[in-house]
Amino acid sequence: MMRRDPSWPSNVELTEDLDAPDALTPGWNASSVALAPEVVRAATADRRFESTILAARLDGSTAGFVTLSRCLMNGFPATIFDPACAAPDLFTDDVGKPAGYLLIGGTDLVSGPVLSAALNSFEKQLVGQALVDGAFAKAHQAGLAPAALYVRDQDIAYFSGSHCEAVKVDEFATVPVRGWDSYLAGLSHGRRSVVRRDIKGLKEKELGSEIGSALELIPEAAPLVVAVKNRHQIPDHPRLVEMRLATWAQMDVGTRFGFSVRDTQGRLLAASFGCHHDDVLEMHEIGLADSPHRHLAYVEALVYSPLRLAHELGCQELQLGMGSTRPKVLRGAKTSPVWVVGRTKGNG
Repeated sequence: MMRRDPSWPSNVELTEDLDAPDALTPGWNASSVALAPEVVRAATADRRFESTILAARLDGSTAGFVTLSRCLMNGFPATIFDPACAAPDLFTDDVGKPAGYLLIGGTDLVSGPVLSAALNSFEKQLVGQALVDGAFAKAHQAGLAPAALYVRDQDIAYFSGSHCEAVKVDEFATVPVRGWDSYLAGLSHGRRSVVRRDIKGLKEKELGSEIGSALELIPEAAPLVVAVKNRHQIPDHPRLVEMRLATWAQMDVGTRFGFSVRDTQGRLLAASFGCHHDDVLEMHEIGLADSPHRHLAYVEALVYSPLRLAHELGCQELQLGMGSTRPKVLRGAKTSPVWVVGRTKGNG
């Protein structure tokens, strides 16, 4: 067991505990539904990684946890998950095989601690930083290079006490949710014109959108998702995408939706997926067909259709994720930095 530095005014104890997610299932806080306790517990069974969970107990109760993972393959599943590719200016040492890294806080496109919803703001910082400090200490003890990939700006303060470095690698886009008229009124004149031009184009081309079951949309959407990944030099296969999305769609946390856009012949031009949890609709994946209406289908599936649903559900925020920042900002998204945090073995 690791005990928190005595300079902290409260007693935080750290220990490895694979059952920690179960203790937080009734109430948790994290930067993404991808870090929900149920999701993390399932991810620890991924045989591509050797994973454990570092848990924090505050005054005797489970207060949070962070995952610690080593990739067991000869190469990472994709270059975006390779710290040296995600942040080459940070990871300058020759770490060697993927197993030379300790991935802190997740193996998805988001990393960070998961904290009890019962904590106040001071306790969250206390526990979150204790977990990160403990994770970096474990990496140092094991002779591994610690790396936290795609840390959202709301969590970066937890990494302030670990003698580590952070580099900005992307931006995370969100749209405040409001009624359609209020949404338009909140845009600048130029961006309002962009939205109105989009809506006019969707009507003129008679592109129809539907919201339904994520699970039912997946078989048809999988090839379109692969096409998008291939455009970004990320190898994938429709059957693997279908299996992965089906697992995601059947997670117990939140409600999973599928958004589809079709032409007048019923052909699927775009498909996206999102999860409604608490007051957030978080977009997960998008697929696009190669068609003359690609751009219109894209903005309808990613922004407009989810925004209408988010308003109906009473959400406060629509999360559009990383990448393709400009088209999102032109349609009212706000952005915040996304970080990769680490300290190579050479930097001790």
